[in-house]
Amino acid sequence: MIESKIVTRGDVQLEVLAQGSGPTMVLLPSLGRGAEDFEPIASVLEQEGYRVLRPQPRGIGLSSATPAYSDLHDCSNDIATVIEADG
Repeated sequence: MIESKIVTRGDVQLEVLAQGSGPTMVLLPSLGRGAEDFEPIASVLEQEGYRVLRPQPRGIGLSSATPAYSDLHDCSNDIATVIEADG
């Protein structure tokens, strides 16, 4: 079952698609693409016993922030926030 949840850090709001249980894998879409692109592989990973997190990039789905990304630190902070929020 896919769960859509919102994770926030300051003025950043990140939508995360989460599914499964077990060791966690984070799948990151490329620039301008959404987390839905990973649906086929996420389903396989879930069946294989993994927890799969798919954060939507800023500006896609329910994810937002102003400004979007100014550098890779913004992106890495978003990923860390998603992992920490998932426990």
